[in-house]
Amino acid sequence: MGRLTDLLNFGPISPFRLRTKLLVLALTTLTLPWAGCQYAREMESVLRESEQQSLLAVATTIAGSLKGKQELLFRDDAMPGLESMNSHDLTPVVLSGAPLVDGRADEWDSNARNVVRVAGPGGDGLRLLSATHERWLFLALLVRDEKLVFDASELAPLDPDRLGDRIWLAFDDKRGGQQRLFFGSTGAGTLRGRRIETREYGREEAIEEPRINAVWQRTRDGTGYVLEIAIPLSQIGQHIGVLVDDRDRRGAPRSSYGTLDASDLRATGRLIAASPDLSDHLRQFSQPGVELTVVSSTNAILTRLDAPA
Repeated sequence: MGRLTDLLNFGPISPFRLRTKLLVLALTTLTLPWAGCQYAREMESVLRESEQQSLLAVATTIAGSLKGKQELLFRDDAMPGLESMNSHDLTPVVLSGAPLVDGRADEWDSNARNVVRVAGPGGDGLRLLSATHERWLFLALLVRDEKLVFDASELAPLDPDRLGDRIWLAFDDKRGGQQRLFFGSTGAGTLRGRRIETREYGREEAIEEPRINAVWQRTRDGTGYVLEIAIPLSQIGQHIGVLVDDRDRRGAPRSSYGTLDASDLRATGRLIAASPDLSDHLRQFSQPGVELTVVSSTNAILTRLDAPA
């Protein structure tokens, strides 16, 4: 060190030129930021490892609190037979906010993993998307059909000569039976599902279901239509499904396809959704800056809890 000091002597008898001295001084100064950078990297590594350990501890605690509590993970109606799946089952994605039910598919990921696809006649087809938010189930039916046929009259929804394209929705009710609703309209916009009830002397009547909301719109490119439906989860049992009745003109024979049995409109696909109580259970573990997500053994997201502000 003493030798280096002697060499860097700025006196008139120094063996180095001024340019050389400045270069050596600059190189010495450059080592200071490098040392600071190394220190910052080491601190970042320590903090990251500490954060990972903290998150792992939270995940372990949550997993322990859910162990053996299937009633917190799944709705009671979805629990039987979870080990087997069929192509008509619905596994809704979990939304952090309620979607706008407007008959547009802009908010939906039409290529999501949980999409149910059903081919129709010719080039027609159905993509069925599902999601939950709190205690509601949302469905989006994306139907490819270049010739949308509306009903001729709202006043005669059961007149066979006036029927256009129809969507059927069926689901288990809490009384052990199945509810069957149809959606048909004279034009795009808001509509209600209606069920067919038999009155005295065998007279059939279409009765509106006020708790189920829907909006029907043509697609922007004109290749089909979208029907969005909002249903309270409290109304739905284990099974649910939909069926498209496609007609080329009013009163024409129907071509039906979907996830219902076309012969009796019976739903066989299950609704595999999380219990509404799961999000409430997770809130006790929430931390600022941490989003909590619970997935099933099939990697389906059961619930997602946003980080608190």
